[in-house]
Amino acid sequence: MVASKTVVIYFDAKVGSGFFDYAEYQDSYDEISRRARTRGCRVAMVFGPQSYIGNMVFENVYEFTEDARIVPVRGEVVADVVFRKGSNFQHITDAYVINPRDIERICGDKWTTHELFSQYMTPMWKISAATASDVFAHARTETVLLKPRTAWGGEGIIVTMKKDFRADMLKDSVEYVCEEFVETKEGIAGIVNGRHDLRVYIYNGEPKFAVIRQPKGDGVLANLAQGGSLFEVKVGDLPQWALDMVPVVEKELAQYGPRMYTIDMMFGNGRPYLVELNDKPAVPWRTWSYFDPMIDTILDTLLAGTKS
Repeated sequence: MVASKTVVIYFDAKVGSGFFDYAEYQDSYDEISRRARTRGCRVAMVFGPQSYIGNMVFENVYEFTEDARIVPVRGEVVADVVFRKGSNFQHITDAYVINPRDIERICGDKWTTHELFSQYMTPMWKISAATASDVFAHARTETVLLKPRTAWGGEGIIVTMKKDFRADMLKDSVEYVCEEFVETKEGIAGIVNGRHDLRVYIYNGEPKFAVIRQPKGDGVLANLAQGGSLFEVKVGDLPQWALDMVPVVEKELAQYGPRMYTIDMMFGNGRPYLVELNDKPAVPWRTWSYFDPMIDTILDTLLAGTKS
């Protein structure tokens, strides 16, 4: 048993008058906290960069009670490790962090991901209203995806025919990339029929869980936030090409220390593609089949990352 360790989970901000945008997520973090207590450890939460004093010390801290309420903590809290679930935690070398900024730099920016792994991905270009015509001249598919460089959950993605593009589709304040559309209706043999993406969860270099996500109806985006659905796939049932992608990504990320992230892939045009990486995947909901083992794996990874 790991004794007397404190994990601080960093979020950028509270959601409205509450703490989380879904009650299911709050329940999941409560479960992480509860299981940490059974190991003699503590999980606390902070919301926003102003909470960090330095040297692993935080103020304006919250934690779960035994009856699942979120309450403020008096005084300062010293963390043994920080689980970075937000982007605005401006730590330097004084912090032990799960998923530090270098992980986010690679996973959270689609252009940076493509620069490192272009041979495994569909062609991509930076695009703006002014450059759209030139970009579309290079894209080989009539349908293209216009994605914000740093958004997640499918937020802000535009699926359009090139002939239907309008300059006002793109927000002036957002940087976009353009990808060729890959049709995935052929599915993955023995796993899924129809449009899909395959998400594999990686914990310190090891693939532990996998899910297939599928879009709603005839849609293209499989993100749950966009109405998609999912089902679990056992890691042992994954095709070899999916497993082979793990060491490819790990070659770039392993140098940055303790890490939790996902690799999203798809199969189309008779070949696999790396779609994107995500350094902030959602914690599982209690209704998901892998809830218990994933909660334990998350906690194991957090405690393994604590300073000595």
